Amino acid sequence: MGISSIGTALAWLWNAGALQLLFSFLTGSFATYLVQARLQDRIEKRRTKRENFLEMRDAIYGPLFKAMNRIHGVLEVSYGELEVEEIEKVMAEYLYFMVGEELRKTIETFYNRFQRYSIIERAAEGIAGKISTDIIRENLGLERQIDTTVSYRLFVGSAPVKIVDLPLAILLGKTPKEILEKECVGLKGAWIDIVVGGYGYSDTEKVHSVCQMALEKMKKNPMFQEREAERKLLAEQAQKIIDHLKVFIG
Repeated sequence: MGISSIGTALAWLWNAGALQLLFSFLTGSFATYLVQARLQDRIEKRRTKRENFLEMRDAIYGPLFKAMNRIHGVLEVSYGELEVEEIEKVMAEYLYFMVGEELRKTIETFYNRFQRYSIIERAAEGIAGKISTDIIRENLGLERQIDTTVSYRLFVGSAPVKIVDLPLAILLGKTPKEILEKECVGLKGAWIDIVVGGYGYSDTEKVHSVCQMALEKMKKNPMFQEREAERKLLAEQAQKIIDHLKVFIG
């Protein structure tokens, strides 16, 4: 059959409506296929995105959020164990490099600054201990071989609840008396006693005065001042990171 004969046959079929019907059917089927394919593609992409989000949340954002909240809490009160092992663990994850560049740089800047702060913190702890020892020896008449500690103990009834040594108190920028009196609020039967060199000490006002002297000397120390400035700065940075991570937790 020649080309002209085929053309004539097709023209006749078209005019008869058969080819028009077939063309419409094929066109409609193809359009339906395209719509379904695109819809399936969107569903698949959403599913993949959701899975990736959950994986990042569980492996990266969740642990970071938890670690930063713990560190922020310690920095705010200026007391507690300051460790960054959880952050280091997250930073070692291969998924960590999927974190946005800006947030990643902020976390790494915080981490590096925190490492420096840890050194300052240890130095300040040593200074607090030396200031306490020197002032206790000079003002409470303790011999060098005797334990030169001043401790305030909080009791509720006969039960010991908390103990605060002088070096810790002045590192926190307070006296032991100030710390425990605050703890006493609302506690029935709460009372405080003082131990100097492992024994009771009758002149409590003198001990209070010695603690105040140690605190004033500590506050004037350059290392303490640097520690306080760094602590406040790190607390602010930690809060910013926490706020940023909240977006990825929900």
